[in-house]
Amino acid sequence: MPPIKNKLIPNVLVLLALVFPLASCTQTSSSSSSFESSLSSLANYTVNYHSGEGGTVTGETTQTVAEGGSASEVIAIPLTDYQFTAWSDGLLTASRTDEHVSANLDLTAFFALKTEDSLPIIRINTVNSAPIASDIIYTGAVVAIESDLETYSLSPVSAGIRLRGHSTQTMPKKPYRIKFNDKQGLFGKTKAKSWVLLADYLDPSKLHNFTAFTMGNSFNHTSYQPMAKHVRVILNGSDDGIYLCTQQVDEKPGRVDIEWEIFESTTDYNFLVCMDNWASTDPSEILNETYFNLDMGGTQQSFVIKYPEETDFPSPEQYHVFFNWLKDYYADIISAFASQNYTEIASRIDVDSLVDITLIDQIMNEPDHFFTSYYMSKRIGEKLMFGPTWDYDLSLGYVEYTGQPYVNYDYTLVTDVHFNNFFCWNFGATVTGMNELNIRWNEVGNDAIENYLEWFGPYVAFLEPDLQSDADRWYGGDHQMVEDNLEYLYNWMDQRKTAMNNYY
Repeated sequence: MPPIKNKLIPNVLVLLALVFPLASCTQTSSSSSSFESSLSSLANYTVNYHSGEGGTVTGETTQTVAEGGSASEVIAIPLTDYQFTAWSDGLLTASRTDEHVSANLDLTAFFALKTEDSLPIIRINTVNSAPIASDIIYTGAVVAIESDLETYSLSPVSAGIRLRGHSTQTMPKKPYRIKFNDKQGLFGKTKAKSWVLLADYLDPSKLHNFTAFTMGNSFNHTSYQPMAKHVRVILNGSDDGIYLCTQQVDEKPGRVDIEWEIFESTTDYNFLVCMDNWASTDPSEILNETYFNLDMGGTQQSFVIKYPEETDFPSPEQYHVFFNWLKDYYADIISAFASQNYTEIASRIDVDSLVDITLIDQIMNEPDHFFTSYYMSKRIGEKLMFGPTWDYDLSLGYVEYTGQPYVNYDYTLVTDVHFNNFFCWNFGATVTGMNELNIRWNEVGNDAIENYLEWFGPYVAFLEPDLQSDADRWYGGDHQMVEDNLEYLYNWMDQRKTAMNNYY
């Protein structure tokens, strides 16, 4: 029950005087002893008040209150662009005075960002309006963010910008990587230099990556979940429509967070690796220098080293010691999975992270993680970790690459729940592995999709003007194609929930 407020509480001494009336102004030693005994029998309780993200609590946040007494008033104060929502016990008023205290209390004030009326705008102006033509060389630029929320705004700062991605950078709407000269904390995330703007040209709904990233917050055992923030990008004065702003997958704090100083005597390593068979087509990648190939169930698979790089080591010789160690390490990992022995697998990997990324991939029916965009990392002395989630623009029944905005989904695949790569195949082939997946799905999976479906409609309504503008800019004004993709996505998620419940 919420605490009763604004009522007068009798003084403890007055209550005691009523219970132990005085016969006269002169107390006997017996009545005095009884009085003191009653005082000492009263319990003291601790009342703690905490603030969640987005606000503070004013007043005495840790109090000791005698049984039946009152705590002093505290008030939940939101920060700029935030609003108070509720206390953890359900009280909806920001101020509170807890009375008739009869137990220890531990209460938290919750806050939420105020609602935005429109998408933030990221303005990018390259030096002399130079084109962005390279996926290696950064073009100098000035970047600013305009937002309804002061917290999200960014005054113009210097940066570089280049193309990113593989096939996606050849499409009309380009994806970009931004590298600020100084670290910036975009949209409340940990400060870093590198950020990504995903164009999602092949996905007219603009929600596939967004769905996987945001739903992934329920499956929180992967190395981290990338931010998913829709923005409008205005490049050199041209409105280029909706982009998804997110973090570059790297080793920095707030991300995989494994950056470290490398010592000569190291026999174990921090690393970030991406399974990516595009490596052989990328001129910046060199076989047996920046990536290696290994056989996985009869298929050659490329493993690209994202961190550390050769320049992180004191000498090239030390880097090559690390390179050979890493190749042997993955050969051992592959052998353990191929054994389909749960004990062997679990002794080498963080099982929870593999379970979570497998379930996200199954919800989305992600096909590309068979050969690309599949991340793994490790810290010294720890097991191999899977994640973060990445690259879901072609998913949910995608069957054939066309290079065009996708419309030819195979909806019959909505009931086809399967494992999409070597690691989850062999993990799921074990009895204990399947049991782990079953437990985790029933713990968070169904609720994650139900929550997603609840806010789908309102969020699409919020995006609608920008979705139409984006269609005018990139899809020849084909608003119906966008609407069809949105309807398909909703129906897929609704039916996929049933399919996953049947499978697990």
